[in-house]
Amino acid sequence: MVIHTREADDDTRAILANHSSSLKRKGVIHSFTSSLALAEFCLGEGFMLGFNGITTFRNADNVRAVVDATPVERIVLETDAPYLTPVPYRGRPNAPCYLPFIAETLAEIKSLPTEALLEHARANSYRLFF
Repeated sequence: MVIHTREADDDTRAILANHSSSLKRKGVIHSFTSSLALAEFCLGEGFMLGFNGITTFRNADNVRAVVDATPVERIVLETDAPYLTPVPYRGRPNAPCYLPFIAETLAEIKSLPTEALLEHARANSYRLFF
């Protein structure tokens, strides 16, 4: 399940609180940009968090703080193409070929080699969808 929620933290929390226990398989909160409190709640319910090019934006300290608090086993890389292109290509249409810029940013936040972050992200995506 892929959940896209925006500016609806209270509703998201309420819906997940009422229904996530009945899900055989959890999912991912796509393009996560909400609060650390919602992130902790979603992680506690068994969901993964998806991060994209926003993590590379200068004004995204709140999202980077959530990345820092998220276990690497629960991180999924996303593009949200054609939107949210990472720096240094911000302003152009996004594409999967820009995922390495997102991975590098997340690896730096998590104090991991980029390849280690990518291995976790691959394994997480596989567990999520297969």
